[in-house]
Amino acid sequence: MDIWDYDRKTGVLLGRSEADPNPEEPGNWLLPAYATTIRPPIVPEGCVAIFNGGLSAVGEWRIELREAELGGVVLKACAAVSASIKSYIEDREDHDKARSEITRLAEDVIDQAAAGDKAVQDEAKSLVRTIIYGRIEN
Repeated sequence: MDIWDYDRKTGVLLGRSEADPNPEEPGNWLLPAYATTIRPPIVPEGCVAIFNGGLSAVGEWRIELREAELGGVVLKACAAVSASIKSYIEDREDHDKARSEITRLAEDVIDQAAAGDKAVQDEAKSLVRTIIYGRIEN
């Protein structure tokens, strides 16, 4: 059975591994600490998957931009927007319109947070579109 290991302090995805069968209960598996059976989402370049389940292995994955890729200011601005993306889109009847609204909002925040650094703005906007649409949108 596939399991995904994550860092005990940060929750960052470490990789995939195999669970061991439980020798005392045939058909069941041993799940080590800081591992989950919940498959992480696809992680766009420049991002990391983070699991919030702690020891329980029950929780959710989220995608965040790597601070090293864009700097702390842009990361914090994008994180503030990305926290509500999933629920906002799912709560709307028109998912495409919701994605478009979120993209516009995120790009406005990026423009303010990284004013004067067009390269950082462009990279951050590309990553946000990748997170929202699951592919790079130009």
